[in-house]
Amino acid sequence: GIDQGKGARELDVILNFLKEYVVRHFKAEEDLQKRFKYPHLEMHFAEHRSFEKQLQDLYQHGRSTDEMVHFTRNILLQWLIQHICKVDSVLAGFINCHRNEEWENWLKRHF
Repeated sequence: GIDQGKGARELDVILNFLKEYVVRHFKAEEDLQKRFKYPHLEMHFAEHRSFEKQLQDLYQHGRSTDEMVHFTRNILLQWLIQHICKVDSVLAGFINCHRNEEWENWLKRHF
């Protein structure tokens, strides 16, 4: 894949997927946080905006070099480790402590 010279094509596929997924997922996750008054939503939203900016910067810089492929991979790994494994884990804990029927119905409709 990426390490075998197919990086630009694979990167294009990844970035196109992320462009659509991030918009849909972040909106649903942010709606959830607003609806249930998540106490850390401003910080969480700021991290989403920062990641969206990083993705936008990747689009603007092009996708043709191996350096860009590795840069993108590093951004995604950092997001996985820093945001999903840490920040989203705190959100998940909040969700689990505050679950009710209304919450369950909302989750089923949006995720």
